[in-house]
Amino acid sequence: MAEAPVLRAILNSPQATDGQKVRANWLLGTAYARAGRWDQAVAALSESALKRQMAPDDWYWLALARYRAGDIAGAQSEFQRLSRENPGNYRF
Repeated sequence: MAEAPVLRAILNSPQATDGQKVRANWLLGTAYARAGRWDQAVAALSESALKRQMAPDDWYWLALARYRAGDIAGAQSEFQRLSRENPGNYRF
C-alpha cells in the first residue's frame, strides 16, 4: 500500500478541494480492499459513496468489501442496488 501515505496527505491537506478529498478517500478504500483490510475499506468506500457519482463497478467494490468484512446484510443490500440499477449486467 505504497499509495496510502499520499492519499492520506491529500485527505488532510487544507489545499485539497472536496472533490479531490472524495477521490482520494475512494482510492484509499480500494487500496485497503486490495490489501485485505476490509473494515477500513468499507469505512472509506461507504463514506465516499455518499459524496460521489457511483458507477456499477464502484457499487460492486463496496458490496465486495462489505461481504469480505462480514457484513452480509450490507453486501446483499449493495448487490440488490447494483442489480436494480443495472439489470442484466451482473449475475449473482
